[in-house]
Amino acid sequence: MVIYVDAPKPKIVKCKDCGKEFEQKGSARYPRKYCKKCSEIRKKDYEDLWKVKAEDCDDA
Repeated sequence: MVIYVDAPKPKIVKCKDCGKEFEQKGSARYPRKYCKKCSEIRKKDYEDLWKVKAEDCDDA
């Protein structure tokens, strides 16, 4: 006996940074919060985080 299951349809999600709507895989293990463009920017900023010094930050 074989049971065929339809592939999940992609979901339309709104990016939390820019507000642009993008498609996300329906079967994604972890749902995306950001579009590809914003994800690349956030990743680059995260990788350069060690370069930031305390003197460069603004006082709140």
